[in-house]
Amino acid sequence: GRRGDQPSQREPLREEPADWRLGALLVAEAERHGGQLWVVAPPVRPSDRGPTCARSRLDQQVAAALRALGAQVIDATDAPLAPEDFRTRYHLEGAAPAQLSRAVGAAMRGAPPRWTVCPTRDRGGRSGSE
Repeated sequence: GRRGDQPSQREPLREEPADWRLGALLVAEAERHGGQLWVVAPPVRPSDRGPTCARSRLDQQVAAALRALGAQVIDATDAPLAPEDFRTRYHLEGAAPAQLSRAVGAAMRGAPPRWTVCPTRDRGGRSGSE
């Protein structure tokens, strides 16, 4: 988030994938250690969401760029969390962070996520799924 914001109010900064420097380095470092980079698109407070699977062009570009680098992407935008589980648009509180961590861990192990898995598009415009 922005430096001047209080930590509890910070929101993620939006950057174009073309401006990234760190993504490829993180993927390479994970691979160097025999691992895989996983990126989780965070859940969004229900009142701030669009329709299920509605993603902005930038969100779609970011996910496609991460996949192109070799990262695995879990899109938890539509995770079934209550409005009171959120302190800000993206920041969870109470039991919600642990609940989401367990669900993401299960998804990483191959279990179907507890939320809708939205189709993805690759750079050629072909559809797939996460």
